[in-house]
Order: sequence, then C-alpha cells, then structure tokens
Amino acid sequence: MEYRNNHGPFQELQSLLQVPSFQYKTAVKVCNFILTPLEKEEKKTYNSISARKYISPPIEKNRLKTANSIVSIVLGVQKISWAHVSRDLVVHDWHLQNYRPKEDTFTPATYFDTVSTIISKIPEADFYVLEKIGLPLSNAGLFPVTLHLRVMEAVLYALLQKHFGEDGQPQVLSIGRNVVGRYFGLMMGESRISGVDLVKQFLLDSTTQTSRVSFANSVVAKHMHIVSGNSWKREEELCDSLLQAIAFYELLVLDTDEMI
Repeated sequence: MEYRNNHGPFQELQSLLQVPSFQYKTAVKVCNFILTPLEKEEKKTYNSISARKYISPPIEKNRLKTANSIVSIVLGVQKISWAHVSRDLVVHDWHLQNYRPKEDTFTPATYFDTVSTIISKIPEADFYVLEKIGLPLSNAGLFPVTLHLRVMEAVLYALLQKHFGEDGQPQVLSIGRNVVGRYFGLMMGESRISGVDLVKQFLLDSTTQTSRVSFANSVVAKHMHIVSGNSWKREEELCDSLLQAIAFYELLVLDTDEMI
C-alpha cells in the first residue's frame, strides 16, 4: 500500500514485482487469494486441524468440552489485552492496558511486578488462552523485541498457572497466532492482516438475534468507539484477543467431538 500510494495504482500484474521484497511467488499467492478465496467450510476444516496441532500443552478433549468460560490474552510490545468470554460466546469483560512506557527498561523484578499486577485484574475462568508468539529470528534487529515478548509470555504462563491452576492440570494454553488468522481468513501468504474490520462488524451485529458473538452492555458502552474510524487508534491487541477467544471456542470447545 505504501508503494502504491507513492507511485500510483498498479497498471498491470507485472508491476507488482516492482514492490521491494515482493517476489514472483508472493505475487501469485496474493492474486490467487483475491481471485479464489477458500470457501467458509473449507477454511473451518483446514483450520480445525491446524488449531489442534498448534495448541499447547496437550489437553484431554473431555476437559475442553466442559469449559464454561475462558480468558483470551494477547500481548504486544507495550500493550496487553484480554477478553473474558463464556461458552455461549458472550463477552463479559474486554480490556486493554498499556503496561510499558516506551523508554522503560525491564528488569527481572519489573517483569514479575508487572505481570502480577496484570493478573490481579484478570477474572477467574476455566482456561487462560495465550497467543503463541512467533516473531522471525532471522532479523537480528528484532531480537530485543522477541526476547521481551518471550519473557513476558513465560512469566504470564507461570504466574497464571500458579494462581489459577488446580490439581496440576494445565489451565493455561497457547494457540498459534496464524491459526486464528487462517480461521478468520486474515492471512495474506504467511503474514496476518488486521482483524479490526471484522471486530467492528461483530459490534455492529451484536444488537441482532443472528449475531455470532454478544457483548455485555457495559462492554458495548466501553468499546463501541471501535466502530468509528475517526476515534479508533488501531489497538490491534484488543481486537486480536476477541478473535482468539471466538476461534478457540468454535474450533476446540463447541465442536470438540468432530475436530479433535
């Protein structure tokens, strides 16, 4: 999009190859994705298999079938979001928090204190689903970011399991980010695109009887600004936590017998 804005519309398919780092295979994938998208049922079958493969640690399907509520957690470099969603796909709490000032340097004690404060605000649920972070290691410049997210992920996992876990059973699970992206058709090749527009539609549909997901009145009042493009700040973590919760339920809980 940046290249198109600077150089004008693409006049022919061959001109796509002028975009930096846009190789022939990538151009083919993009065009195929636009012209022949997977049908809904094909997507669901494909992604249910992927979801099972990328859920960790392994968990008995009977435990998933009895899950009445989950907290879906998505972590960013500076922000963290969680969505508390019940089995009937009602969003009871949906929260976004800026946990790290831009110039702040984290120490081991800071990680512990920060995550402990976050967990104190998270409601009780049957499962806590963390987005499995998968940043590429090939770019050395991303190493500090990757390290920070990995440490936060590890501390979150350890403290959540210690705080909410029972009888040694896994209560904190991880699901691959791209699994959720594929389920909702948000993948462009191997890259995931924004789910903001999809979440906007969920909010708009929430007043209808055919809505896929419902929201508590307090949640709607708090986050209805998402629908307005002028006031929306592209807080992707907030949207991603909701999409992750919906995908987890529809793939691994509500259709457990068929998909595991």
